[in-house]
Amino acid sequence: MQSWVEDYLHILKLKIEQPDVRFLTKLIRSHLQQFPFENVGKLIESGESVETRAPMSVDSFLYRRQVYQMGGTCYTLNIRFQHLLEALGFSTRLIYLNEDHVSVRVETNQPGSPPYFVDVGTTAPLFEPIPLRRGMERSKKFDGEQLIFHYQKDARLYRYIRMKDGKQADESWAFDPDIEAEEAELRDRVCKSYGPDAPYMNQLRLQLWVPEKYLLLSLKNNKLIARKANGATVTKYIHDLPALERVVQEDFRLHYLPVRQAASQLEKRISWAF
Repeated sequence: MQSWVEDYLHILKLKIEQPDVRFLTKLIRSHLQQFPFENVGKLIESGESVETRAPMSVDSFLYRRQVYQMGGTCYTLNIRFQHLLEALGFSTRLIYLNEDHVSVRVETNQPGSPPYFVDVGTTAPLFEPIPLRRGMERSKKFDGEQLIFHYQKDARLYRYIRMKDGKQADESWAFDPDIEAEEAELRDRVCKSYGPDAPYMNQLRLQLWVPEKYLLLSLKNNKLIARKANGATVTKYIHDLPALERVVQEDFRLHYLPVRQAASQLEKRISWAF
């Protein structure tokens, strides 16, 4: 086993197991706990050379997690998670959910088992692999929110639909889990994700799953939302940079995440203030 795989599993607090759906579920949930969804690194990198914008190596990814407690957005998180899954014996491919998002299609070693949709780089509450059985699949509900994967037989595509309290909460997307994201195109999309109008270049985002409290913490600019599965929600507004740092350190327990530096970069890009 390569040394980076051992380092990765050490961060996840897991030991190697058979590449089945049980182990896959463990990997997903631990990843959501240990690697935050965040664009802090992305905002900081926006002021650096273009070379830093290419998909980073797994060694760089793990170093940033160990030193700065960084995770990433969908490209970084899912590309690196797919790399780990391959090393652990799963059969995988990166797939596009839409123009700005990449996910992972995973096959286990279990005979007759369907392929699974996996995503550790989404702000949606997706805590387990979703089987792709050419029907209607649903994720478990969390605070009234649920993801639906509806197979459209005529188009031979799945439609990804995000629901909240029984109503569609976001734009839906059609995707084909059999079409693999090509490396050259993926590299180009990663570079474009640093563009001035890209989704995560004009806001500050941080999200982390806290399993011992069954809590999902989500920060967008100066708004912190703490959500529990039963629907209990607490919203807090942050009024200055020291308070933002306290929230990141105390609520998220990310003591080394350079959020002040990211906020400074954001202020240079847009007229953002508390």
